[in-house]
Amino acid sequence: MSDDGRLLSVTVGPDIHVYTVDYPSDSEDDEKPQIQLKQVFRSGHGGGVGFAQFGPTIDGTTRVLVSSGSNRLDSRKLSTTRVWNLDGDKGRNDDESITLAAEAATRVASDLLLQNGVSTPWSRDALDGQNIAQSFEKVLRNAQLRIEVDNNIVLQGHVNHRAFSRDGSSFLFFPQKPHHYISVIAVDGLRERFRLEGHTDNVVWAAFSPDHGVIGTSSWDKTVRVWNATNGEPIHVLTGATNQSWDGAFSPDSKLIAAGSGDSHVRIWSVDTGELLHALEGYKNWVRTLAFSPDSRTLAAGSGHACLRTFNVATGKPLQNWQMGVAGGGIRSLGFVEVRNVLYTSRGLLLFKTGDGRVYMFDAGTGQKGHFEHGQDVEGRPSYGSITVSPDGKYLFTANFDDSVRVWRLN
Repeated sequence: MSDDGRLLSVTVGPDIHVYTVDYPSDSEDDEKPQIQLKQVFRSGHGGGVGFAQFGPTIDGTTRVLVSSGSNRLDSRKLSTTRVWNLDGDKGRNDDESITLAAEAATRVASDLLLQNGVSTPWSRDALDGQNIAQSFEKVLRNAQLRIEVDNNIVLQGHVNHRAFSRDGSSFLFFPQKPHHYISVIAVDGLRERFRLEGHTDNVVWAAFSPDHGVIGTSSWDKTVRVWNATNGEPIHVLTGATNQSWDGAFSPDSKLIAAGSGDSHVRIWSVDTGELLHALEGYKNWVRTLAFSPDSRTLAAGSGHACLRTFNVATGKPLQNWQMGVAGGGIRSLGFVEVRNVLYTSRGLLLFKTGDGRVYMFDAGTGQKGHFEHGQDVEGRPSYGSITVSPDGKYLFTANFDDSVRVWRLN
C-alpha cells in the first residue's frame, strides 16, 4: 500500500494489479472503501511476482513501484527486480507482443515447410499440434530478458520491505548470489550508488531507519550492522546471536534496532552506541518477524512453533504470550505454523498472521483479542501473502489462499 493509502498493489502470478482506494468520510462510517483497478503491469517476472512496494508519496503523488520475482534465463533461475513509473507506464504490452510474434513466426515456419517442392511428413494440422508457437515464445522471452539484463533495465536480485529512501531517490537491493552485501541503487538509471559490505554470509534483512539517518542489515553471519545512510560507511557491528540472524526492525523513534535469530532469542541494541540492551527469550524456534509499537515502548516478535510474544522495551520483561493451534484445532505440526507479518497499526493495534492463513488482532489498551478467519467453504493452500493496514489504522487488507484480497474494518 502507498504511504497515503490511496494505492494498493496486488501480485497475481507474473503480473501486478494496482488499485485506487477511496475511503468513506467520517460521516459515512458505515460505507465500504471503493476499490477500482487502475492499471496492470505485465511484469515480466515469468515465475511469478514475490514482492511489490510503492515508492514514497511526495507532495501527494506516488510515482514509482518496485517489484521482485523470478525468471529463467538459459535454464538458470534468476531473481529479478523491475522499477515501474506509475505516471508513464500503463502496463507492459510485451507479453501480448511476444505471443503475437511467436504466432507469426509459427505461420511463416509452417508455410516454409509446406510450400511446394518441400518433402515433409507433416500436414498443416500436424504442425499446429507440435507446440511450435510455444517454443518460439520461449526463445523470444529468453532473448528479451537477456537484453533487459544487459541494458540494466532489469536487475538480478530482489528487494524487501522499507526499501526506499525518504526522498524516493534510492532503494536497498539484494543482489543475486552472493548475498553478502547490499547495494544502494539510484531509482533514476538503476545505477549503484554504493555498497554495504562487511557481512560474511547471506544478508536477509535491510531497511532504512524511520528518520533515514542510518540503514540496518541482518545476516546469517550472526551479526546485525548499522551503516550511514548517506555514504554507506559502517557505524556498528552488533553481536550476541549464536545462530543465524534473521528479520530486524527499527523503533519508530529510530533509537533502537532489534533482530530475531535462530537461537530462539530477540536482541535489542542502541542505534546510537551499539550497546546490547536486552536478549529476549521464551521461544522454542527461530524468530523471523518483529515490530515495535508506535510509541516505541513495546516489541512484538513471532516465531516458528506458532508463538508470538510481546515485551516491555525499557525493562525487557515479557508482557503477553500467544501459543496458537492450527486452523481446525489441535497443535499438530506447530513447527511448520510460523508467525508472519507482525505489525502495529497507527492506532496501536497489534496484528499478525500465521502460516495456516489466520490473522490475529490484539488491543493492549482494552485487552481485547480477536482473529480474522476465512469461512469453512474456502479452499486452497495456506498463503504466504502479506497483510497491510490503511494509514489511519481503520482498515485491514489480507491476501488469502483462495486467491482473494479481503478488506476488514478495524473497530
